[in-house]
Amino acid sequence: MIQNDTNLKKRTYSPWKRAAFTLAESATHVAHFDNIRRTAFTLAEVLITLGIIGIVAAMTMPALINRTNKKELEVALKKTYSELNQASMMFYSNEGISIVEKYLNENTSPIPLANAFMKYFQGGHKYNNAQWQNVDEIEGYTIYHLNGNAQNRIICNNSGYYTDNIGRIFAFNDLPKNSNENGPVLCVDVNGEKLPNKYGYDIFLFLFTVDGHVIPMGQEHKNNPTTNSINVNGFIKGEDECKKSSTGFSCAVFAISDTHPTEKGKTYWKDFIR
Repeated sequence: MIQNDTNLKKRTYSPWKRAAFTLAESATHVAHFDNIRRTAFTLAEVLITLGIIGIVAAMTMPALINRTNKKELEVALKKTYSELNQASMMFYSNEGISIVEKYLNENTSPIPLANAFMKYFQGGHKYNNAQWQNVDEIEGYTIYHLNGNAQNRIICNNSGYYTDNIGRIFAFNDLPKNSNENGPVLCVDVNGEKLPNKYGYDIFLFLFTVDGHVIPMGQEHKNNPTTNSINVNGFIKGEDECKKSSTGFSCAVFAISDTHPTEKGKTYWKDFIR
């Protein structure tokens, strides 16, 4: 039988009111829901935040893109350097003579040697009408010195332009004078027709050695030509033409080792090339 207790007050429960839960040993836990507030960003706050993000991105993105581009060029250069040495050694193994000896045996034009050497690069071939006397110009391909001066053709102008299946551009320079002298010089644009097409950035010079290897321009070697001129036989000391005010012909040795040409402890790609 249910008895009415007039002293009991009517109780109402709401999910948003204070609730009590009985726990073990008669402990009571009280959860307060009265002060729950749902907060959100206003449209003005969102727009201000997006604006700040946009400003920061505009300030940092060019530096990030520049750093990425330089890293890609560094990787492409080192890949090219490795493949040049592999091709040169394969040439020596298959032909029985080094590039230097082959060049001297041709005695007239570097084009037969260039044709033979480029067979060791997948897809290697020459551009149309590549001539010894007059390098075939690639439409829209302007070359720049490290100091920013434009040049109408690549310094290796005795063979015409060659390319391979990844678009690199190759060109050969003058004959070595004798079998005890390194040569010829090989110019390579490691990213092809893509900008900046500048010595010391994406165009680098290499030198074939009498023992069948390839060294970067600027590296000392016992068989290097004694005349320090690219126009005579293609060797330039590293410190002579790797300055921001120079042509950039001899920067390959510093770019491959990632060392600053003049300042110890600094790097080529981060500190020298800006």
